[in-house]
Amino acid sequence: MQYQNKTTKNNHFRLISQKASIPKSTTDKSSVMNQALKTVSTLSLCLLLQTQIGCVSEKTSVSTSNLADRVSPYYDGPSELAYCSTATSYSDKVTITGTATFQARELYAGGLGNPGSAKPIRYAEVRVLNSSGTVVQCGETDNSGQFSIDLPTGNSSYTIQINSRSFNNNLKASVLDRPERNIFYSLTTSVKANSSQNIGTLNASAKGDILGGAFNILEQLLLANEFLRSEVGTCSFSGCDNFTVADKVFVYWESGFNPGSYFDLSSGLSFYLPTYSRLFILGGIDGDTDSSDTDHFDNSVIIHEYGHFLEDIFATSDSPGGSHSGNKVIDPRLAWGEGWANFFQAAVKDSPFYADTSGNIDGSTDYFFNINIEDNTSLCASGSSTPGCD
Repeated sequence: MQYQNKTTKNNHFRLISQKASIPKSTTDKSSVMNQALKTVSTLSLCLLLQTQIGCVSEKTSVSTSNLADRVSPYYDGPSELAYCSTATSYSDKVTITGTATFQARELYAGGLGNPGSAKPIRYAEVRVLNSSGTVVQCGETDNSGQFSIDLPTGNSSYTIQINSRSFNNNLKASVLDRPERNIFYSLTTSVKANSSQNIGTLNASAKGDILGGAFNILEQLLLANEFLRSEVGTCSFSGCDNFTVADKVFVYWESGFNPGSYFDLSSGLSFYLPTYSRLFILGGIDGDTDSSDTDHFDNSVIIHEYGHFLEDIFATSDSPGGSHSGNKVIDPRLAWGEGWANFFQAAVKDSPFYADTSGNIDGSTDYFFNINIEDNTSLCASGSSTPGCD
């Protein structure tokens, strides 16, 4: 994939939304979805990409498996299961404790490297199911990823789930598979409630099913909320509301899936869907997660897209959307919106770099770009011919 394609990915969808004449705000989401689907299927979408793809009126090379059971990023599928927040009391009980962690691949000089050390899954939902699938207990992990739950004493076996969502004073977010299903990810284990016990550590891996990707996304959103609480949790001037926690956001991610497939794009795409509070994070292309573009461990991209969400709910954006690579003069409204998201990710990470990788060390990996946004120096993909790669 060429760098020129990649650098425009964060704003492709805003242009598509504009072409589909989708209103900025609406209460009738089903009519908006139908309008979008009708427009996308009947009009040629002029995608202003740096590579001059031009007006797309026919299908490009997109795997049919990528689009199986998918309708549209607007689609309102079945409701997400209710958050499990109320603990149940048992008179004759045992206490089960444990720790939930995840691993994420880390950046190195060549791109995306090996998984790093395990990190706690913080403030996430804990659900316990009996053999019939009925919820018998609810809880949350703490700041260290630890949890403690009570179960009725006996020889029954239960399934403990640590889920990829939070709805509390620390974070309100769900990482789900797709809008057509709205299924969260779970780190699970089984336990027999015949005695109080510590079941040890459950870990979501950065390899295999890449369950760690879902929890890494959740962690980046938590870090963003913690940053805002530290900076504007107490306002120093009149008319400023103290920040507590951002409204709920829905994040859609699936290992191996390219959200750009919704728009017949073969290049990787992560984006934010305005007014719907939906982020779509790139999980790979055509099932490939080792040598194609992914964003579930590109923390800069995740927080950048969350920055667009925050701008949408706390401010007013008049960005027209469109192509943006840093190597041409663009509409100042677009420049402001993208500049804000770039700044925000750097502030949250406490690092001036905005990094985006392709692949990982188990396949083939490189940087699309790794920009120091304070002095504009950059590390670019080895095959790129774009001066500055910014």
